[in-house]
Parts: sequence; C-alpha cells; structure tokens
Amino acid sequence: GGCRVVTCAAEEKEKRIVEFDLPTYPPPRTEQERIPTSGPHWSSYVQGVVALMNKHGNIPPFDLAVATNVPIGSGLSSSASLEVAVGKFVEELCRSRHASEGEGREHGMSGKELARVCQEAEHRFAGVPCGAMDQMVSVLAKEGHALFLDCSNLSTRDVPLDDPDSAILVIDSGYKHELVSGEYENRKNTAESAARKLGRSSGKLRGVTLSELQAHRGELSDEEYRRARHVVSEIQRTDEAVQALEQRDLLSFGKLMNDSHKSLDEDFNVSCGELNQLVSLAQQDPDVYGSRMTGGGFGGCTVTLLKKLAIERVTEHIKKHYRPHSKGKNTSFIVAVPSSGAGVIKHIN
Repeated sequence: GGCRVVTCAAEEKEKRIVEFDLPTYPPPRTEQERIPTSGPHWSSYVQGVVALMNKHGNIPPFDLAVATNVPIGSGLSSSASLEVAVGKFVEELCRSRHASEGEGREHGMSGKELARVCQEAEHRFAGVPCGAMDQMVSVLAKEGHALFLDCSNLSTRDVPLDDPDSAILVIDSGYKHELVSGEYENRKNTAESAARKLGRSSGKLRGVTLSELQAHRGELSDEEYRRARHVVSEIQRTDEAVQALEQRDLLSFGKLMNDSHKSLDEDFNVSCGELNQLVSLAQQDPDVYGSRMTGGGFGGCTVTLLKKLAIERVTEHIKKHYRPHSKGKNTSFIVAVPSSGAGVIKHIN
C-alpha cells in the first residue's frame, strides 16, 4: 500500500508532497550503514519512523499532513518533533485500525521506547548520529518543568521550571545549521578518542573528573583535551543546574547557562559570531539571568532566561545592535513555555 505525506512548512520551497510504499526495515549489514530513502531529506525522518514501526506489517496505508511552527534547521529539535509526531500518529492509526476490527486493545509503546525508535530513525535513515535528548524531551516533557535526562541509563526526572516572573526567550540568529555536515560526528569521535586514552574502553567520558583530565593532559592532543574538558564540565554543570532549579535559584542557573556557552564556544568550538553576538547582547541586560546557544551550533538559536518585564527591552536592544556577519534570514524571537510532550489531540474514529 502507498502513503502520501504533505508538509506545510514554510521553509520547504521545493518538494512538499512525498509518496512512498509502506517501508519495512531491512536488517542492517553494519551498524553504520545508512538506509536510503526516496524524496527530499525531510521525508527520510518520516519514512524512517514508519519503517521501524512497521516491522510486523501492521501499519495501513495513510495520507498525512504535517503542520509546524518550529523553525527548521535552527537547533530547536525540528527533526525530533517531526519523528515523534509521526510516531504518535502511527500509534493512533494502528489503535484505530485494531479497534475497528474489534480487537479492543492498545498497541502503543512506552515514551522511552518511542524516543529510541525515533533516534534510530535519525541514525539509520537521515544519517545523523544524534543522542537521544531531543526525542526524549519531545515525548516525555511535562508542563512547567525541564526534563533531566541521564544518558548513561536514560533515566529521567522532572525539574520545576515554572517561576511566574521569568520567561524563556528563544532568538533565531537567521543562520541555518546542518548537522549532517559531519561536524557533530567529528566532535563525538574526538571526545571518544580522549576517553579511550583516559582508560575508558567504552569511549565515554562519564565519570571522568576535571582533575583527572588535567592530570592526563599530556597524553591528549590539544583538541582532544578541549573537547573532553567541555564534555566533563558540561556534565558537572548539568548536575548543578538541576540543583539550582530545584532550589528555585535562577541566578545560579543563569550563571551556569553563561558558563556553558563559553565552553561551547571556546572548547567545543560549535558557536559562531552571530550566536556569540546574540548571547553577549542579551547578557548586557541586568534582568537577564543567563544566555547560551542551543542545538548543534554553527548558527541556529540562542536561549535566554530572563525576567518577564525585560522581554521587550531585550528584544529591542538586540534588534538595534545585532550585526550578522553575512546575510541570512531575518532574526526572529520566540517566547517559549515549558510544555507537555507529544500527544494525541483528537482520536481517529
């Protein structure tokens, strides 16, 4: 049977309608093997999720329309949101089919299972070796909370982020990033190389301390050291950030955001002039707690925690002083609200 998908995303100027046969998931020959799909790149996320969820051939043919207000290629998890939305749609489609056939039982998977399926779809079909964070929060987020994710075991905890006098301002630099270009994978490989030189055969830096890293600095290249220093210090900052939010200490949390951006820029080298400008301009306001880049870097967005009363002032200050180095799309501003993850709005009858 055939499937037809149309996207309403404004960024997709070329091919907005894609048709494909219901895919099945062929066994991979190697872990790194990418499975080709037909159609534009955005459709590989859709086809990947459908293929992985169709291992048992239970999915009926469908027509699907995709509407979005998430900026694409801006580091705001647009690919994960598409994957998770498609996964929820497929679950609902199968539930409706089984209900109509009188089976009357649920065929859903847990939120974590769905997130892992979507992550695998991005690896195998879109060719992006991403972590599980974007997919996990897209599924598991809780209104008024941040999600603390421990990637060593995929455990999660909801952390309050609901101060009535503060807000989250997302600023799109106007410059598109592209993770598939290989920069993400380069950094991942360098960090894993550093971990192995530090005696971690798993290639993971979890559990390495800054003092241990410093003691073995001579065994690492300068690039390995800086990449590892970012990862190790960012893990420490994340733990401290959870404590700060649980204690309603936005001043400390904001400082951790600032420190994180500095590390992303200087040690991980994934920021750029436009992002650094936006962060610096935001930090000039006394009612801003903290600001940092978000997403994969090399363009995309910054995220700023600030007092609500400062939103308009900070926005106007940035509009007046932001000077991108080359012409991109217009800078845009989004006041983001910690909201619930993906779900069904209306059941299919």
